[in-house]
Amino acid sequence: MRGSIAAMILALAAGPALGDAVPVRSGEHGAFTRLVLAFESYPAGWQLARGARGYELTTGGSHRFDSAAVFERIGRDRIGGLRQPGPGRLVIDLDCDCTARGFRFGPSWVVVDIEGPADSAWPRPAAAADAALPDPVLPITLRPELRGEAGLDGSLAPRPAPPARPPVPAPEPEPVTDSARVDAARQMVLEQMQRALSQGLVDPAPEAPLDPADPDAGALPPDPDREVDNVAAETAVDRDRAKPLPDTPAPAPCTAEAELDLAGWGGTGEAAADIATARRAVMGEFDRPDPVAVRTLARVYIHYGFGAEARAVLAEFAEDDPEAPLLDALAAIMDAGRAPAGNPLQGQLACPGPAALWAVLARTELAPLAPVNAPEIRRHFSALPLAIRRHLGPVLAERLLDAGHDGLAASVRAAIERAGGAETSGLAVMQARFDRERGDADSAAARLDTVVAADDALSPRALIDLVELLVAQDRAVPARLVETAAAYAFERRGTGEGAELKRVELLALAQNGAHNAALDELARVTAAPGDAPAAMAALPEILSRMISDAHPADLARGVFAHRDLLTAEVVTPAQRRDLARRLMQAGLAETALALLKDSPDPPDPEDRLLRAEIHLALDNPEAALSALNRLAGARTEAVRSRALARLGRHDTALAAAEQAADAADLSAFAWRAGRWDQVAEIGTAEQREAVSLVLDAAPAPAGPGPGLATSRALLDESAETRRALRALLDSVPEDKAPAPPE
Repeated sequence: MRGSIAAMILALAAGPALGDAVPVRSGEHGAFTRLVLAFESYPAGWQLARGARGYELTTGGSHRFDSAAVFERIGRDRIGGLRQPGPGRLVIDLDCDCTARGFRFGPSWVVVDIEGPADSAWPRPAAAADAALPDPVLPITLRPELRGEAGLDGSLAPRPAPPARPPVPAPEPEPVTDSARVDAARQMVLEQMQRALSQGLVDPAPEAPLDPADPDAGALPPDPDREVDNVAAETAVDRDRAKPLPDTPAPAPCTAEAELDLAGWGGTGEAAADIATARRAVMGEFDRPDPVAVRTLARVYIHYGFGAEARAVLAEFAEDDPEAPLLDALAAIMDAGRAPAGNPLQGQLACPGPAALWAVLARTELAPLAPVNAPEIRRHFSALPLAIRRHLGPVLAERLLDAGHDGLAASVRAAIERAGGAETSGLAVMQARFDRERGDADSAAARLDTVVAADDALSPRALIDLVELLVAQDRAVPARLVETAAAYAFERRGTGEGAELKRVELLALAQNGAHNAALDELARVTAAPGDAPAAMAALPEILSRMISDAHPADLARGVFAHRDLLTAEVVTPAQRRDLARRLMQAGLAETALALLKDSPDPPDPEDRLLRAEIHLALDNPEAALSALNRLAGARTEAVRSRALARLGRHDTALAAAEQAADAADLSAFAWRAGRWDQVAEIGTAEQREAVSLVLDAAPAPAGPGPGLATSRALLDESAETRRALRALLDSVPEDKAPAPPE
């Protein structure tokens, strides 16, 4: 275990092989959702700031982000969507009352954790309380290679624990002596130090070894004022993980190297001869299977890559064999690229020997940045028979790339390439993934297209990758690929791969602008059992393209025809609002308002604000003001000011506009309220000129009528006044002309 952290750091130090597009990876971790931005070089000026709908990450450069695969690994409970409004900008739209925390990881990566709800975390103790506690240094030092990386001096001191929960009434406890407190604290610290040792973060100092059997080992001076419940120790791994990652289960015994020696399980090197010899030895005296011979036959099958055959032999003849579960896991990896749940290789990611390699292959996926034993994986993958390397290499490389171990995945590819040989479909799919990671989308598309045209076992997988690549690049999907996806989806209906093929078929239709055709096909699929749940996963992406690209008439047709698909369970709140806003802009305000009726009760503040805007579009300012009740903020006040102006309450509208700091509305409302002094300061050029005629007008002279010179001056002024008023009227569209001041 101690080598796992250092190995991970060495693997990350190589940095991802990326082009201009920065891969964005994702993972669910229970208490938080993680995004990993795998920059090729660290963007020193990056910032993460709160926005109107979530957070925006800016890099200070011209980076583009490849976020096509983000929602393959996470749901939309916290992150509703990702947008790129410009170079070097990534907007994270949130669908929860969450907070985001960004930090640097390794030499160049940026990690963003979305945690929520924000009020669920325990507050830290006050600084004064921290200062009141002694800060003893334990006789344990950080490993040197981790000390510099962490920026620590090598010592490890206990952290204050979270505040205690409210006490539960209980019988009066017996007095706790100082000795009992110290003993309990000592035991807790020893247990936590053992955990840190198992995580590879610390080594015992030679002059002060930790020995649980020695009552004086690592003991702290007794403190009579400190309660036992206030003693806590936490390692950096514990602190940085809100909860244990799924890829770090409780330590499991490591499988011995001899039990995973696939290279030694062959015989003559001829598959047919070795299998025949092993099969003849299975049946012993009285036609009873020999357990040793059964294991040998299964191992021979595995050595030559026949996973299904090995599993059949084990199921038939080795049901009670204690070694059968491990062999069955290896056979399943050969056959399906992963082992069934509960296999013996679980929990062995950091083990020495070949167990580290097979533990990665046994998993369906790895969590982002999951610690693995990179040196052992490299060494033992290179030692596999060439046929097994070429067979499992693409699976292993893809799993490592998904988890962010780009350098280790490149080592796997190099181990295959060194052996030479023709490029198989599996190797082409793997190489396409590397092409995409480094930003060479054209090469990746060409390789995948070749595999699709080969029409072999990997063609459906290559087709899924190809369509997703074209969609991520915002390129049209050729019609032949759409037709092929439909054919494969029909052929494999009822399977997980068939559902994925149906999903990319729908995505391709939407990408090509056939949004309503995609919705029609989705409605047809959901009307029948089978692939409906998986197909519905394409709906948010179809809607995203409809919202951004569809003509208003096509948008309205899709909403009216498939209103039953747009349920709150499938459509995210952010998408529902975007769709309603597009409908409102298209003149379908009533339909937009009906769409927002699916919002939660009580409605989200963003939903209420949009409802107010729709009510204004329907010329119902009273309903708009009701929707804004008890809401605050600049955007809210801007909508409120327009609603008040519709009701003729111009003074109140002006006050609301001042809070919204909306210069355009402020000048209009000041004009309507007759606040000529304000108009003279903030009004448009035409407004200021018209107001100056009023404010600067001289009083009429007393006495007899004006003379000739005065009359000529009045005529000139009236002409100037008419010109200014004409300019003022021409500056305002007829449908938006302000009401006369009261």
